[in-house]
Amino acid sequence: MDYYNAQPQQPKTEKNPFATAALVLGILSLLSISTIIVPIFCGSLAILFAILSKGKNRTMENIAGYGFFSGLGALLLTIFISGASVWMYFYNEDYRNELNSTFEEIYGITFEQYTEEMLEYYNTGDTSVDGEVDTL
Repeated sequence: MDYYNAQPQQPKTEKNPFATAALVLGILSLLSISTIIVPIFCGSLAILFAILSKGKNRTMENIAGYGFFSGLGALLLTIFISGASVWMYFYNEDYRNELNSTFEEIYGITFEQYTEEMLEYYNTGDTSVDGEVDTL
């Protein structure tokens, strides 16, 4: 056997599916920030999978860390954008007027009329249309 010409063996690294899932979900949550539900769902799962990928180790793999911070960033951006939109609606008259006019162009009624109808619908518990009772 020729011991001098033998190539050194590279240690096999085990792939961590939780770390990969955390990275994929973190990237997906960043790409879907314009929606509200998807980044909250995927970002939360990315953070969870990144934490679960540690297992018994004290340190987190780089891939899991990237997934953790991309999921956290998407969550924070989604909360900030949603909060800013709600704040702008209640405290900025120009924004509210622009939203009402755009909503009216698209749907035929203003956003304020729509919210009043929805509040009336859900507060009365009346699920009928035009006074007719819905039957199953």
